[in-house]
Amino acid sequence: MLDDGRYPKKVKVSGKTMDELEQRALARHGFHGEWNYTVLPSPRPAPEPGPPPPAPAGRCDQATLNHPALTGMDPADLTALAAALQVPFRVRREQRLYQHRGGPRRGSGRAGGHNRKLDLTDHVLAARMRQHLNLPPKVIGVLLGADGTTVSHATSRIASLLDGQPPQPAAPAPGTRLRTLDDLREYAAAAGISLTIPAQPPRPRKNRATRKPDTPKLKPDVALVPRHAASPARGPAGQRRRSPDTSARSSGLGGPGSEVSEHCTAPRAQPPRRRQGS
Repeated sequence: MLDDGRYPKKVKVSGKTMDELEQRALARHGFHGEWNYTVLPSPRPAPEPGPPPPAPAGRCDQATLNHPALTGMDPADLTALAAALQVPFRVRREQRLYQHRGGPRRGSGRAGGHNRKLDLTDHVLAARMRQHLNLPPKVIGVLLGADGTTVSHATSRIASLLDGQPPQPAAPAPGTRLRTLDDLREYAAAAGISLTIPAQPPRPRKNRATRKPDTPKLKPDVALVPRHAASPARGPAGQRRRSPDTSARSSGLGGPGSEVSEHCTAPRAQPPRRRQGS
C-alpha cells in the first residue's frame, strides 16, 4: 500500500521513539526488512517496566522522598506538577543564563547536555518539604546529596513558578518541629518511611611523589673548577689588577689603542643660544 500523504520535512525523530515504534508498531518482512515492513493497526502492549534504578550514592531516591508525609501532596500530583513545570523551568533557566552570559549560548562541543546535581523533581521536592515540614535547607541538602546553599537557591527559584500554578491539594502541616536529621528520621519512621542514605564510596587517595633533593645538574664533560682559581687576580684593596696593555689602551698612551685615539675627534662645541628679547 502506497502512502500518498504529505508530511513536514526536517523532522528529527529521537532514538527512543524509533525503538518504541520498532518494538510496538512495526513488523519487518523477511526480504529486505529495512525497506519492507507493515505498520500494525493496533500497537503491541507495552513491555513491563523494569526494576527502578538504585538510588545514587550520597542521597535518598526520589520515590522515597515523594511521600505525602514529607511533601503533603499525593505522589501522582507532585509528579504531574513537576511535568507541568518542565517548559517554564527551562525557559526561566535559559533566560537567566542569557543574562549571565550577555548573549546566546555558544557551542561547547559536548554531545550530551549539562549535568545538574538537582533536577526539576528535586527542586519541587525541596520546595514542598521546606513548605510542609519547615525543614532547614541543610537537612534537605543531606537528603538530596547537595549543600544547604544549593537547596536554598533551588527553593527560591522554583517558588515563583509554583505560585503561578493552580493551588494543589495539600495536607496540613504537622505540629511537630523538625530541626535536625534525627528528628526527621523519627518522624519518617512513625509514618512508615525508612530514610536511608547510601554511603559514597571512598575516593582513592593520590600517591604523592617523594620530592627529590635539589642537586645541581652537571654535564659529564665539564670539570669542576675551584672558585678562587676561576676569578681574576685582585690587588690589596680588592681591585682587579690591570695588565699594562689594558691600562695603556684605556689611557690612550701607546699600545694598539693609541692609533684609534688619534683618529677620534671630540664633538664640536655649540655656541650658547641667545634668549629672545635680550
